[in-house]
Amino acid sequence: MASLKITLCSVFCLVSGLSEPAPTVSPTESPEKLHVEAGDSILLSCQSQRPEEIAVLKWTRSNMTDFVFFYREKRQYQRFQNQLYQGRVQLVDPQMSSRNLSVILANTTLEDTGTYYCRAGLARRHSTETLHVIDLKVAPPSDPTDEPSEDGGTNLELMLGLPAAVVLVAGVGVGVAVLVVLRRRNQRGHRPGNPRSASSKTETEL
Repeated sequence: MASLKITLCSVFCLVSGLSEPAPTVSPTESPEKLHVEAGDSILLSCQSQRPEEIAVLKWTRSNMTDFVFFYREKRQYQRFQNQLYQGRVQLVDPQMSSRNLSVILANTTLEDTGTYYCRAGLARRHSTETLHVIDLKVAPPSDPTDEPSEDGGTNLELMLGLPAAVVLVAGVGVGVAVLVVLRRRNQRGHRPGNPRSASSKTETEL
């Protein structure tokens, strides 16, 4: 009978913790703004200043009823996570030493854009308080061809400009070669003592 009471109490405490009202941003609290490209990982930082042991940790997101991350009784409950975040969120410090409640969100997607709340509760308390708020914006991954080069241009511009430069250099080389050949022919035709020129002159005089 005693074990049944303990089990019922545990279930009641867990359910009561899940049914808390949605967190709100304090008028004096300014959310931290973070930006990340889709596919990268991002650190969602949170720190508790209380010396007491953290009994429950909840990372939630606006317009979402279930959790981004849920931790209670020194273990994570993945079944309470939204499917979008399962397998992608983990504690930076699983022991939460120094009251570090930060998590890493891996392999971000455009759907991860939103406002995130870090909420924590102390032992023997059923309520939690909001410790930190983050506005996260996930941008599409950048195109490598659009990245600026050292001289200020883009890789795409360099790719397009390289063939034109090759053609220009080749054209100049051909032009120089033609001029050299013509100059040599001209020099041979007017070389002093050329037998062919002398014979032509004799035939003309005759």
